[in-house]
Order: sequence, then C-alpha cells, then structure tokens
Amino acid sequence: KMSGHSAIKAIRSSFPDVKVLVLSQSNNINLVNRCIQLGAFGFVSKNNTYERLHVVLDIVASGTPYFEGNSQMLVLQENMKRGHGSLLSAVDLELLVCLHKGMSRIQLARHLRLADRTIDAHILGLQKKLGVGSRIELAVYAERHKLV
Repeated sequence: KMSGHSAIKAIRSSFPDVKVLVLSQSNNINLVNRCIQLGAFGFVSKNNTYERLHVVLDIVASGTPYFEGNSQMLVLQENMKRGHGSLLSAVDLELLVCLHKGMSRIQLARHLRLADRTIDAHILGLQKKLGVGSRIELAVYAERHKLV
C-alpha cells in the first residue's frame, strides 16, 4: 500500500507529463503545501459534487492548475517564488469554462451556488484581470489559452 505523497512522487518520476490532481477529504494547509512541493497539479476536496469534479478534471486536463479554497493562496505563493506570476483563481477558471459552454448568468449562479450579483462582480473582475470587454471575449480567451 502506498501513501498519497509516495504516489505523487512515483507518478511524477515515472510520468513527468502527467498532471496529478489530488482528491482529498482533508483541506489541511500543510497537506496541500506538501502536495504542491511534490508536484501536484491540482488539489480538490472530496466534498464536491460530481458535476464540479467533472469541471475540475476538464480544467486540469486542459493544462491549467486547479487549487480550491485555502490552497489557492499556497499556489500563488509557490508560483511567485518560482517566478511564474499569478494564476487565475479556481472561481475564475470555472467561470471561463462555464462561459465557454454558453451558460447564462442564472445558470452560472446556480452552478457555482452564488448570487446573481456575485456572478456579475466575478465576471467584471475577470474581464479587468484579463483585459477583455465582454463575456464573449472571456469565452474566446478561454479557448485561445486552452482552458476549455
């Protein structure tokens, strides 16, 4: 029997191009940090719905790292240390995927379990962050950068 950390090491050493997504019951910061150090490409809680896990798998399969909750801050810190700049947040990435699928504002709110106004704020923030002017441009951005 192999521990999760040993599995990450073994996978990364044998198959360096494989994107390791950790599915864990725990969201302990130390655990997340260790997984990042070992080369995990993503970290997600087992408490998510199947639909959300499917979205996360799509995000990771597209080559975009995914870290939810408190783990996002660790990822940003780790990338700043490595000189990679900052990443889009998990909500940003999920919004891009959903917008690319053509989801409406109401569908986004239901899917992400957020208020309509919160969705509007996230979309505006994402437009500013990426320097685009519309939801359509966000969807195009997601496609051009292989996030979908």
